[in-house]
Amino acid sequence: MGMAQGHWFKCQNGHIYCITECGGAMEESKCPECGSRIGGHNHQLVADNRVAGEMDGARYAAITPIWLTWQTLTLMTLCRVKFRNLGTSYKQARRLL
Repeated sequence: MGMAQGHWFKCQNGHIYCITECGGAMEESKCPECGSRIGGHNHQLVADNRVAGEMDGARYAAITPIWLTWQTLTLMTLCRVKFRNLGTSYKQARRLL
């Protein structure tokens, strides 16, 4: 389909669907296979939907909510400080995560 990574998702029962445009969930619908909720609102997936990385190798959605980005950066910063205090290099610590 020619899309960037992170546009493929799975409903709670594992049925795959695609979100076009920016790849962020902006409306909710029903899975045509099983009727479970798919999509979401304001670029946030329904809680039981997941990225379908097996489709394009993506590890996260094309559009990641800003709060998640800040949480990730905060966690990485905390880990870096913690591991630095333990005498482990940041690169070694990242491999553990």
